[in-house]
Amino acid sequence: MIDKAMSLRKQWTPQCISNLLWSLATLDYHPSSLLLQKAETELKGKLRFFKPQEVSSTLWALARLSHQPQEGFWSALENRLDACIPYLKPQEVSNILWAYARIGHDPSNATTDALQIQCLRISRSLSPQSVGNIMWAFAKLSLSPSMQLLDTIERTTIEHVSEFTMQNLHNTLWGFAVLSVRNRPSQLFLEAVHQSTFRHARHLKPADIANNIWSCAVLQAQPPGQVMKVLQYQTLNCIHEFTPHELWNVLWGLATMAYKPHSVFMEKFELEMNNHIEETSMQDLAGIFVSFGKLSWTPSERILEVFEGELKQNGDEITPENVASFLWAMGKFSKAVPKAKTLTILQERADDFMDDFSVGELAVVLWSLAKLSQHPSGDLMTRAKNACGRHENYTPFAVSNTLWALAKLNDQPSKELLGKLEQQSYQLTKDLRPQSIANILWSFATLQYEPKEETMNALQEKCMGMVDSFGSQELSNILWALANTEKSKVLQRLVISFLRRATAIDSYTQKEATTVLWSFTKLTIEPNGLLKNRLRSFQEGRSSQKFHAI
Repeated sequence: MIDKAMSLRKQWTPQCISNLLWSLATLDYHPSSLLLQKAETELKGKLRFFKPQEVSSTLWALARLSHQPQEGFWSALENRLDACIPYLKPQEVSNILWAYARIGHDPSNATTDALQIQCLRISRSLSPQSVGNIMWAFAKLSLSPSMQLLDTIERTTIEHVSEFTMQNLHNTLWGFAVLSVRNRPSQLFLEAVHQSTFRHARHLKPADIANNIWSCAVLQAQPPGQVMKVLQYQTLNCIHEFTPHELWNVLWGLATMAYKPHSVFMEKFELEMNNHIEETSMQDLAGIFVSFGKLSWTPSERILEVFEGELKQNGDEITPENVASFLWAMGKFSKAVPKAKTLTILQERADDFMDDFSVGELAVVLWSLAKLSQHPSGDLMTRAKNACGRHENYTPFAVSNTLWALAKLNDQPSKELLGKLEQQSYQLTKDLRPQSIANILWSFATLQYEPKEETMNALQEKCMGMVDSFGSQELSNILWALANTEKSKVLQRLVISFLRRATAIDSYTQKEATTVLWSFTKLTIEPNGLLKNRLRSFQEGRSSQKFHAI
């Protein structure tokens, strides 16, 4: 039948071409590329006679048939679209946008603007499927809809959320996440999505679950606890239907939201990942390891063995970012100790990339090796310190972790490097958080380096402004550092503030309690009897109850 139709193609009317392609696409029958090329040639010559509906259904069909038209076709199409767009119905507009996105061809600015205007003109008639397709298409094409159109899509979704399929709803959510428009979507929109997801959890498919978790992570909008629980439950119900990409998105989303699933979920999730791990790219594998690290989940020996094998076989594919990611994750794994061969390979690659690491990646590499108690070879450490000295524009994370690693590795940096890191710390004072300040001061004390008085004063003022944010570990490390600096008298106000903070903290580890007591003694500060007794009880391991300040 197709051969007969092709033999008569010179007699085709626009409706014939449109109907033929629509039928083939609907039947999911993919003819030869030669046939589609011939059909495209006929199309291009007759597009100027096509009606709006025929333009829409033809473009939709070509996208469904995975046909990539030539550039000349697009010029002819957009010439015709200019006249047709004002007459397009909601489904026709969404089909055209969906087709552009599916084929991967960017519409001209004029066509994009005209399609947006038509979307607004017919907004009250947009169906849930049209809304989902429009948002998906704009996101896929990296086109920014007008705020007016986004408001319309939000309002339509909220008002008709019960009519949305899970696919349409999560395509809309995914579109907002990809486009990353400031202050969009609204809280009302997110609540509508969460409620609908909870009500229809049993109907969620793998793509819906992956889109939901990934999008909420990107939007920093973690769903309520009950929604997270049903997402976990439904994931396990259809775990074997997930594609590798969907599995990675779920894992990344959970890790980014710092949501730790039940151990049973992680065990079954990892078993399914094992089935796909060998077909995973080095980039995805690095993302998986980082996600495991963020979730404090130690992967199975199977995954670690596969990783070592991939590292040996495909080590040339690894990037500086990958090396930093793998080492960081291994530093976070609490149980598994990486094999010596794995660490050797990663250190060799780190040496190769030393001049390519960003300041953040270099800090991660050094932090990880220190965490793993893996002292780099002399040459590698020398090159790493030289690279630290060359870098500018440190972040709070980078400067504090670099200093901590140098101190932990017991590798004395030059005074010039320490002076540079001190200068960076001083310049970043206003952005430092408690953990970073604790790392910086502890490192200076460990390395027996005396910072300038202006640096210590700046850090003191920063600490005083957020003294109630310091936890027991940070407090004990800073007090120890102050007790080991010659400038402790300059920081007397901070010591007194930390004495009050120490009284307010309700729990310490044995090591922390010992450090705090020793530091106050060295600083000639006498804690009150209640604090001293409680610290001693923690020190001796006798306190099982939290201490509440009076």
